[in-house]
Amino acid sequence: MNILFHRKTLLGVTVLSFVAAVIVCIFCPMQIPIHFVLGQGSDWLVNKFLGLFILPVGMVVCLWSNAFYYRAGWAVYFFAALQIFLLYQAAIL
Repeated sequence: MNILFHRKTLLGVTVLSFVAAVIVCIFCPMQIPIHFVLGQGSDWLVNKFLGLFILPVGMVVCLWSNAFYYRAGWAVYFFAALQIFLLYQAAIL
């Protein structure tokens, strides 16, 4: 089995995503941007708790579905990449 799709590796990525969201949640404003228009900035703001924790919750769902559908592991890494971008935008903007 590939180490990237081992259950413990996927669980570790998910836990790190939750921890990073908790840390950034302390420093970001109540409204964070989640959608951007090219050249115009952000046009959609959401509550910081929804914005920061919806992707890690999606990762947990993918971990659960990974037992039934082996390609759900890719979604964990896709959500992790989106989470990194969202945390950067929440902390900087």
